[in-house]
Amino acid sequence: MNTNSILYKILMSFYIILVIIMTLVDLTWIYFATIGKDKLPQAVTSSYVTYVTDPHTQEQLPFLQANYYANNNGSGYEMVELRINAYSGTDRQAIYSRGFQMVYMPVTIPGTTEEEILPVVYAYDSYDGVSFVTGHAYEWGDIFVTEIDGDIYGVAFDGTYQKYVTNVGKAIWYGISGLFTGWDGKPESYMSLETYEYTWEDFMVYIKNMIRSSSNGTGDGTIALADLASYLSVYEYDDESGQFSGEPLGKNTLTNAYFTCETHFDNRGVEFAEQSMFASVAGDSQFNISGIDLDVDYWQSEVINTLTLEDFEKRYSQVNQGNFIYLHNTTITNFLKTGNQQVVNVYINLDETDNIIGIDNYAFDGLNVGKIEIYSSTLKDFTLLTNALANCGNPEVITNENINLIGGEQ
Repeated sequence: MNTNSILYKILMSFYIILVIIMTLVDLTWIYFATIGKDKLPQAVTSSYVTYVTDPHTQEQLPFLQANYYANNNGSGYEMVELRINAYSGTDRQAIYSRGFQMVYMPVTIPGTTEEEILPVVYAYDSYDGVSFVTGHAYEWGDIFVTEIDGDIYGVAFDGTYQKYVTNVGKAIWYGISGLFTGWDGKPESYMSLETYEYTWEDFMVYIKNMIRSSSNGTGDGTIALADLASYLSVYEYDDESGQFSGEPLGKNTLTNAYFTCETHFDNRGVEFAEQSMFASVAGDSQFNISGIDLDVDYWQSEVINTLTLEDFEKRYSQVNQGNFIYLHNTTITNFLKTGNQQVVNVYINLDETDNIIGIDNYAFDGLNVGKIEIYSSTLKDFTLLTNALANCGNPEVITNENINLIGGEQ
């Protein structure tokens, strides 16, 4: 071919351009495979684990249920509970739930007689409405069988995290070499980055903080999409092999694992086994630190229909120059033990007492209050503080013409 021909020049130009493009592709691949690997664009994989269906009752249960008793009043113990509703096997014949309960309780310090409040985790199993201490301890990474859009998936508690720990050899060399070259201050120069497995205690602390920070506030609520990918991984199931994948869904991508979690948040501490979703506290179904015997006939047979001023405690407000009334935590708890489906009516006659000016925050916290009647034969202001009617069933407030009712927002 004539090297001076136009066709030859065009072909050579095309060849040179092709070589340049291929070289650039190779260099780009080498860059992103080495020093530029952190700059690769990431795909996003999201999974949604919401409900499982009981094959016997067709009842839908949230994959996660959690309780938190904050013990803000110091009446009992702080407690966090988590129940994971999963199938007993891939045949989905039954719901067999695993539960974890973390109780902040007095623990004797080894070698001393002193006690310290420490979190202790207890594991439970639940089936057909009955809970009991587990006989098969959960191993890190064990699969919980669930479903997504009707297909079987597995969920495992197998989250890990990394942190720098002291490396003696690195630290010595860093100190010596720095005398000559200077110290760069980077932790990787004198420490090692180690990987650790999350524990159930770690997870329960996160669950506690999640419930406490939720805008649902106290009482019952639902967190429809809680991203727990740092702790829980989702695995695909192969029907043909009958095996779960060896790698979590979305490996090597930005992974979001969303879970539906029903919650209950209580400002009080746990005092009775009946307050637990497992009807047991610290492995004891008879747990009771209230000093009150719930088995006596009084609490089992007598029903309180109406509460009057003599049932209330008083809190004096220096600012308002008067007393706000509220129910003592023990009174509320004891009444709840008689059956929290009952309706409580409250009758307040201001002629019977002096200097009662209103109802305190969370005065009836947790009770199902039907109505509150307030009466006075003389003109009086009566204040409902901001959260006076919170968590008590939105009761009807009835007053006579002498009462100037102030507030009442929930």
